[in-house]
Amino acid sequence: MRRVLALLLLCAALLGAQESVEYSDTPQVEQNTLYSSYASLPSSLFKGELFNITLKTLTTETHFDSISYRMEGGEGVRLLSETPQERKEGPFFYHTFSFVVTGDRVRTPDISVTLNHSAYYQGESLRLQGRGIDVIALNPPEDYCGVIADFLTIERYKANPYDDTQNILWFEASLTGGDLAAFRLTSSTQQGFESNQSHADSIRFSYYALVPKSSDLIEFSFFERRSGRFQKRVVPVIVDDDSVSTQSDLKPRDHRHTELKLYGAAGAGMLFLLLLLQRRKFLYLLGLLLSVGFGVWVYGPIEKVCVRAQSPIFLLPMRGGTVFEVTQEERDFEREGSTHDYIKIKLPNNQIGWIRDEDRCTP
Repeated sequence: MRRVLALLLLCAALLGAQESVEYSDTPQVEQNTLYSSYASLPSSLFKGELFNITLKTLTTETHFDSISYRMEGGEGVRLLSETPQERKEGPFFYHTFSFVVTGDRVRTPDISVTLNHSAYYQGESLRLQGRGIDVIALNPPEDYCGVIADFLTIERYKANPYDDTQNILWFEASLTGGDLAAFRLTSSTQQGFESNQSHADSIRFSYYALVPKSSDLIEFSFFERRSGRFQKRVVPVIVDDDSVSTQSDLKPRDHRHTELKLYGAAGAGMLFLLLLLQRRKFLYLLGLLLSVGFGVWVYGPIEKVCVRAQSPIFLLPMRGGTVFEVTQEERDFEREGSTHDYIKIKLPNNQIGWIRDEDRCTP
């Protein structure tokens, strides 16, 4: 009887242990540690407009390395930089990405948000679906430069002769809240950026354009976002022989003046020669010698500069300036002048260009 009771107690203990094990095997609900949402997203945009998307992210993790973002898909938009602007307010992280509208229809890309613990280990990740945004079409004037911005201000300008039919216009301007890459003048066939620098939310840039000698100004318009209207900007074309900062000595040599001086010297020399033969006075001999000497001084030997092969020829003497030709072989050019680290040369088409002093042939 005692053996039967002991066996029953042992069976009861085994059943209790099994129930305890089954209860402990019940799966636990995993808690989220990463949360993200759109903090700002525009509801409508103009084609060509620059806009921002700001994400608001929160994590309950205390030890992590960074929060990263990956974008996929999207339509009618171009991301300007994969590195967002970041700020932190309390426990929240705000990351702002800048885009430009490129199409008639817009859907923002899907954004994957990931919590990184190290370069080799990624934690929790979530995905934000892209959103559709209405696009408003503009009806721009003919002189529209392609830019939608908050501000566009002309600060300095300069014009110099370029060749027989064109002047070269240079101006410096500042742009706020716009896509500088879209800027283009409709009134010039040859143009481009010389430099640009970003300062906080604004961009300061310099621009050049070749314009006909008959033009006394250029006009262009941009769409001012804050007023919702097209605003016009005017740049006078005032041809000046003086220099502007790093762009001194832009004027090419005018050989017509040299020819006139030579003709004058030759005419005076012939006159003094005839007078000398007729009257044989020392004064006429002195006049003849002065005329010949002046002609030799005006004509003089043409100074040449040898340029190495594969050397860039710049439109303006500026670091990062526009290259409009590259020498295919070592050759000589007529030297027109120099400024700082650049040498001005005359090209076969009677236009001017600039080479770096370091691109001269080595002896």
